[in-house]
Amino acid sequence: MKDKIITTLFFFFWSFIFIRSICDRLPVFKIGQLRLDLSELIAMGIVVIAVVYRYTVKKIACHQICFLLGLWVLVNFVFASLSLFNFGLKGVVGIREGVRLGVFFFIFLVSYNYVRAQARQFPLKHLFVALIIPLIVSLFQLITRTGDITRGVHRIFGTLPHANQFAIFLILFFVLSWYIAVFSRKKLAWVSMMFLEIFALVFTFSISGFMVWSIIVVFFFFAPAISSKQKLCSLLFLVCLLVFFLGFLFRAPEFQTRKNRLARTNITRMIKEDNTRNSLEWRVRYWHSLIQTWSHKPFLGYGLNTLSLINRGEYQGRYGYMAHNDYIKYLVETGMVGLGLYIGFLIFVGTGIWKSYAYAVGFENKYLLYVMFAFFISLQIGAFGSNYINSTVVQFYFWAALGLALGQADYAREVNSPVSIER
Repeated sequence: MKDKIITTLFFFFWSFIFIRSICDRLPVFKIGQLRLDLSELIAMGIVVIAVVYRYTVKKIACHQICFLLGLWVLVNFVFASLSLFNFGLKGVVGIREGVRLGVFFFIFLVSYNYVRAQARQFPLKHLFVALIIPLIVSLFQLITRTGDITRGVHRIFGTLPHANQFAIFLILFFVLSWYIAVFSRKKLAWVSMMFLEIFALVFTFSISGFMVWSIIVVFFFFAPAISSKQKLCSLLFLVCLLVFFLGFLFRAPEFQTRKNRLARTNITRMIKEDNTRNSLEWRVRYWHSLIQTWSHKPFLGYGLNTLSLINRGEYQGRYGYMAHNDYIKYLVETGMVGLGLYIGFLIFVGTGIWKSYAYAVGFENKYLLYVMFAFFISLQIGAFGSNYINSTVVQFYFWAALGLALGQADYAREVNSPVSIER
């Protein structure tokens, strides 16, 4: 009976994970005062599943990163209470953000325990169910030019809220595709998938996304290999991907438009005239404004997720109030104390992944942890110019994939036998 309950819980858990990628563009239904948002219902469902699972099994495994993530979420609720203190009922946005971050903890916890509970690996290729619809929609947007048009530049976003988020979403699945292609017998299928992901990435025209992908490519150049032949094949394939990427990118008129605008960046002129001509100048001006705002509450900040309350004048469409820099976001909202804790959390997560990589049993497990480490580090560097902590979809799939990778590696080390992917 208990085994059936656990199997059912995992079935619904992965079902929720699979469909989360299409929820942000679905309409919100209202019945009277009741607001029905599928993404919020999925988050609630994941929390319920995690709690039921915890009380169904006798013992639940927990990686050190899981403890750190849970502790960091609890600390954020302290800053969420500060939001209520400073802004009254409007400060409930801080509690909402704390709950959102808490869902990541439950995702990691359940996915980490999957291999141990089921005594078999969850094939990572199943996660690609979540990529199918966003990718199809993005290609439809490209063909029909129904994506987002910003200052004359057409950008695809799939089913995600913004092109920058879609770019990182694609890059995460590119990293997983790379790992599977290295070990799968169906290499042609996964190589084709990578080319399709990179093709879609080009037409997001996300500068921050391109930077993240470039850093990952550098990591892949130094990736471990079983043999010199595999290393050579990987390097040649990377070169082919770069040529493919740059070929489409530099032939796109939209990229030339963005490149020319960025080339005209003049911070001195922007400061004197208080007028921005491109996204980089806008960011610099906005960051300067946020730093000035932070200086009034330097130690604890204004409270979690309060940028939308303290910078209404910077609101542009739906996403203008976001900091476009995760570190400045935490500096303003949680002060030097919160930013220090956030950076410490990131350092511990990074070192935790690397330690697991160093002690992993089996080359496949080591390689998966290496590519996850590459994605994590690249994401944190890219966060200097974008809102990646706010990208719920990306965070959903990152913590699910990381939980699987670490759970698989730790279980293999416990039974002293490599756990292989399903080919």
